[in-house]
Amino acid sequence: MIIIYKSKNAERLLQNAAARDAIWNEDSLKVQTRSVFYKVLTAWNNEDASLIKECVTDEYFQFFTIRLATKKEAKVTNIVNSIDISETRIICCQDFVNNEEDKFVGYISWNFSNDNNEEEHSEGPDEIHWGNKQDNDPTKFSEIYHFVRVANNWLLSKSDDKLGFRNLLSEKSIYEE
Repeated sequence: MIIIYKSKNAERLLQNAAARDAIWNEDSLKVQTRSVFYKVLTAWNNEDASLIKECVTDEYFQFFTIRLATKKEAKVTNIVNSIDISETRIICCQDFVNNEEDKFVGYISWNFSNDNNEEEHSEGPDEIHWGNKQDNDPTKFSEIYHFVRVANNWLLSKSDDKLGFRNLLSEKSIYEE
């Protein structure tokens, strides 16, 4: 419910922001969020951080590279076609007079689709089964992606899959005139 509230608030702000700066087009921000989500997931699955270098901040790239070095999850052979995004929303936007301070937060809800999920199997305790293969109700996942504006491009600066009430509430939309 808080996701809907936050996205409605951001939507109202985006209308004002888009009137003075086309970068704030809500549909484009959603496409940006989904596109970067797929790139990050592909980089994670292929264990190749270079796949996201152009769409993330240096700090996020370093963070991702460190996490990749400790990765234990199984690979999914056809990752892009194995994902069903059920919802994409912009839940926060911060439009400042100084464009280098601009930020937005995208929300994605998704699951692995069982029919396209071909997992490379491993032996032992580290084997992980994506989704819920025992029945037709796959596990849902939610993430928020934080973007910053750098030279009229949006770069991923942070991602969070722990969507607690408090951290969602802390996301504030701002429109500076």
